[in-house]
Amino acid sequence: MDGLPDEQGYYVCSTKSSHSGGPLWLNLDDEGGVSGGSEKKTVWYLHYLDRKKGICYFGHPESGGFGGIHHEERDARRMEEPQHWVIKKADDGHILTREFNGEELFGHLDKEGKMTASTISHSWVFEPANEK
Repeated sequence: MDGLPDEQGYYVCSTKSSHSGGPLWLNLDDEGGVSGGSEKKTVWYLHYLDRKKGICYFGHPESGGFGGIHHEERDARRMEEPQHWVIKKADDGHILTREFNGEELFGHLDKEGKMTASTISHSWVFEPANEK
């Protein structure tokens, strides 16, 4: 797949803004939840299992865990095992998709900063963490 981000550390931002109009960066909180916030604090490392197919997972280097969505609760959180996602190029960034119980769902962040698995596609921008 052309146009995919390289395998490295990123700050991940929603292409949709918050209610205040600012960007929402995907961050890990102290309880292990993943949500959107106004500051870029969490570095997510993108790993490919199969770059040609866009199959990837996201590591959290500080905790040794992985970013993922709980199968039953459908909320985003730090996981012990990696979840495999498919990353696809979109006009305004990249889309993350995953099959949950036979249904294709997308990583989605609402304007309040809650990340869930949703039937609504949502785009993300990957900003290399080594850039200021």
